[in-house]
Parts: sequence; C-alpha cells; structure tokens
Amino acid sequence: IKLLGYLTARRCEDKFLVRTRYNEAEIADYLKAKFLGQSSEQVYLLSFDEKGAFLKVDFVCEGTVNVADVLPRRILEFAVMGGAHSVSLAHNHPFGTPVPSSDDISLTANLCTVLTSAEIKLKSHFVVAGQLCNVIDVEG
Repeated sequence: IKLLGYLTARRCEDKFLVRTRYNEAEIADYLKAKFLGQSSEQVYLLSFDEKGAFLKVDFVCEGTVNVADVLPRRILEFAVMGGAHSVSLAHNHPFGTPVPSSDDISLTANLCTVLTSAEIKLKSHFVVAGQLCNVIDVEG
C-alpha cells in the first residue's frame, strides 16, 4: 500500500508544474495524492510567486498518528529561502476527518501574523484525510 501511495504521489507531483497557476481544487487533488498511504501526520509548505504561480513544495515535519509539532519559525524559514510571495500550509489527519482542530486554527492565525511580518501572505491551510480535504481560508 505504501508503494501504491508513493507511485500515485510521484505521478501527481510530475504533473504539478513549477510556474503554473493552480486553483484550490487542483491543489487539493495534488495533496490527497501526496498524503495517500501515510500513517503519521505530515506537514508541507507550498510556495507561490507574486503572480500566484506554484514555485515548490517543502516537507516541513512529520509527527505521530494525531499530532505534528509545527514551528512557525521553520515555516518562515522555508518561505523566505524559497523566495515565496505567498504560501499555503498542508497537513494530514491520517486516521481522522479533515475537520480542523482548535490547534490547527490557532496555528493558522499564528502563521498569518509571523508571515505577514516578513511580507509573505498565508493563502490557505489544507487539512487532508483520505480523499477528503478541508481548507482553512485565511484570505477572507
């Protein structure tokens, strides 16, 4: 099953092109494939340029079955080093639902503040569980 997840994610990644604009549904499909078969929480940061085109995706951290310790400082570091104008955060709930927890919502608010101080916009925070995806919209 892990091999199937890896191959599916790899195929999806190969189709996700740098300097291309993607809508929220396309990003959600990409993330569902990326998290397929994972049994622990993982966190990724997607970076975008000033026109909203995809630049890169960074693996931020891996946690346990139901928690990942995300440091806002590390997110900021990835965003700055990647030359991002805006970013989206994504993590999975491997054995749950894509409903954001209070910790997810708190992290999102905290990241908005941290990233704004560096003139980087947090566009959204994706929460993926299996083939379901929920988005914490931070653009208003």
